[in-house]
Amino acid sequence: MSATILPMEDPADALIGAQNELVLTSVLREYERKYFFDVPEIDVLEVTDRGQGSACFVPSENRILIHPSVASYEKICRVLILHELIHSKLYKQYNDPDAEEGLRFQAEVKRLWNQGAYGRLL
Repeated sequence: MSATILPMEDPADALIGAQNELVLTSVLREYERKYFFDVPEIDVLEVTDRGQGSACFVPSENRILIHPSVASYEKICRVLILHELIHSKLYKQYNDPDAEEGLRFQAEVKRLWNQGAYGRLL
């Protein structure tokens, strides 16, 4: 990856937030091409505090939200993006994002693990 995630000294710093959003969007696109090529793309990845937890997939907006407090931690964000892409895939295939992270979700984690998606992240 050519860009670097910058630390957020002030979560309201729009310039750093925008830079992190660009880098994380490039990670998202990389993972979509590599591991989720058979699923319609996410429209937007947004660094914002309007979601739930550190990250969430918003089905009605086809959007992934990453909380600013974690946006400068690349490895954490990579795991979060994979996690939310699983929810997106399950929603798009079964109209159910599997918020409880049951058998379908676990099968996707295993698929990603076997394909090396978590290499050097965990």
